[in-house]
Amino acid sequence: MKAFKGAYHIVNLLGVVSRTRPPLVVMELMALGDMKSYLRLSRNSPQYPTPTTNRLLIMAAQIADGMAFLEARKFVHRDLAARNCMVSEDLNIKIGDFGMTRDIYETDYYKKGNKGLLPIRWMSPESLNDGVFTTHSDVWSYGIVLWEMSTLASQPYQGMANEQVLQYVVSGNKLDIPTFCPQPLRPIMAQCWKWKPKLRPSFLAILSHLEDHVNDEFRQVSFYHSSEGMEARHLAEQAAINKSQESAAGEGPSLNTTI
Repeated sequence: MKAFKGAYHIVNLLGVVSRTRPPLVVMELMALGDMKSYLRLSRNSPQYPTPTTNRLLIMAAQIADGMAFLEARKFVHRDLAARNCMVSEDLNIKIGDFGMTRDIYETDYYKKGNKGLLPIRWMSPESLNDGVFTTHSDVWSYGIVLWEMSTLASQPYQGMANEQVLQYVVSGNKLDIPTFCPQPLRPIMAQCWKWKPKLRPSFLAILSHLEDHVNDEFRQVSFYHSSEGMEARHLAEQAAINKSQESAAGEGPSLNTTI
């Protein structure tokens, strides 16, 4: 995480205590904990107000911005989920933990053969089938996070056992878009769950779709609006054109054309 220093929408690593066993990691304090817990508490607790539609859209942009930073550096998260997004006191979201919440949410993981614990319900078809993890599979997981946000952290594929979820997804099925999903998130969610990985939008393309819904604070601190982010957008333009040409072959329009 040292390589992520300076990325506003990724939890800041403050230091490491190496003399202890195990070593201790000192992280930036995110007062309201992980987003999964926060969303569930917001269902019926006056202390944790339910996020408004505008706030949900900003939160979605903040998560995409943190992931765009990782994408630009060729990092793959592999475990993007509401439980791994942290909430500050003023309801800003930062990506954090990178798997360190696994012990807390043990039931969110499934052991497949000898491959260790896997977050089956957040994984893309190619990750489930072939063990392939890329930025494209992170985008699939981002779509699941949007689903979690829209349902106040219901369990994805509720009522199915993990093995059933695996078979359901690799057979070409996906979650329904929730009834109360904010309208601007609906096309993003649908694009995130394209079967062909290269037809899913980049995180930069997702941010361009959410641009009209962010506030001035986001524009001041985001990777997307930084000089590095603008350079990444410039480099992505040709790739976006190529992807839009692929999508013209019957997959429908791609959000990547909006960069």
